[in-house]
Amino acid sequence: EEWNSYNEVSEHSVVVIDYGIRGYEQKYWVIKNNYSDTWGDGGYGLVLGVIGETHS
Repeated sequence: EEWNSYNEVSEHSVVVIDYGIRGYEQKYWVIKNNYSDTWGDGGYGLVLGVIGETHS
């Protein structure tokens, strides 16, 4: 069955709490996951990207 956002409610969320650039081209976002403090690094994780990278 296909998931329909109008009929289902997700209990999962993440919040971006910080962002920055490492070195010359490595951007990052620090996220807080609502699963628990046992996920990632005490409930926090790092999402990495590349400056100038685009997705469609």
